[in-house]
Amino acid sequence: MRPVLAPQLIRRLPPVACQGLEEAGVEPEEAGGLLAVVEARAATGQTGAVWQRRTLAALEPRLGREQALAVMLERYLEHQRTGDPVHTWPIPVARSYR
Repeated sequence: MRPVLAPQLIRRLPPVACQGLEEAGVEPEEAGGLLAVVEARAATGQTGAVWQRRTLAALEPRLGREQALAVMLERYLEHQRTGDPVHTWPIPVARSYR
């Protein structure tokens, strides 16, 4: 068996995963919606951890570490409450906060 790189594997898995979810009783629309989020997150490379690191990198030069962490957490909680997938969360532009 030849090794497969993660990006290649991600492209191969959704049809297999969709079939498995449907066989487990998940409605096709729901399975497709869930897998679309996984595919988009893989395509953008933005996970929760990546969003946090990028956000801190944008905020820390202007705000300093402590305030940047506080603002990052505040924004994280705001985004989390919307239910939008993390790969859609914007990276804030460094500007004046509080």
